[in-house]
Amino acid sequence: MKLSLVKYIFNGIPETILLIYVSLGLIDAKMDIKDYLKIAIVNVFIIWIVRDLFGLFGLHSFILIATIILLIKSSIEVATEKLIISMLISLIILYIGETVTFSIFFDLFNIDIKVMNHDLKWYFSLSYISKVPLVLTAVLIYRFKFRIFSSRVEQK
Repeated sequence: MKLSLVKYIFNGIPETILLIYVSLGLIDAKMDIKDYLKIAIVNVFIIWIVRDLFGLFGLHSFILIATIILLIKSSIEVATEKLIISMLISLIILYIGETVTFSIFFDLFNIDIKVMNHDLKWYFSLSYISKVPLVLTAVLIYRFKFRIFSSRVEQK
C-alpha cells in the first residue's frame, strides 16, 4: 500500500530518529543531532523508493535496518555487532508497540488498516501511540542510563 509524502515525513522521520536514539543508547554511543536528521531524511527517501517505486513492501523493513546501520557506521565509530543487535532490539520494541496498538484500537473502534491509512487522523494518532514503547525506552536510556553493553573499552 502506497503512503503519501506527508505520512513518510511526519511518521518516518520521528520513527527513524527514535530507532537510532534507542539503538545507540543501548550501546552507549553518541551522535550529533545533525547526523540523526541526515540519516532520518535519507532513510525516509530510501524507504519511499523501495515501497512506492519498487513495491517491495515486505523487504522495506530489512532495507530500513541495513540503511540505518550503514549510515550510522559512516557517521560514528561503533562496533558493528553491537549496532546490529541494538538495532534489532529497537525494531522489536517498535513492532511490539505497533502490534499492541493496532490490535487494541482496531478491535476497540472496529476499524481496519484500510480505514487507518485513508484517514490522516487515525493514521497519525495510531502511528504516534504505537511509538510509546520506543519513547519509554528512550526515557530509560536518557534518565537512568539503561544499557545492554558497557561503554568500557574491551581488552583482548
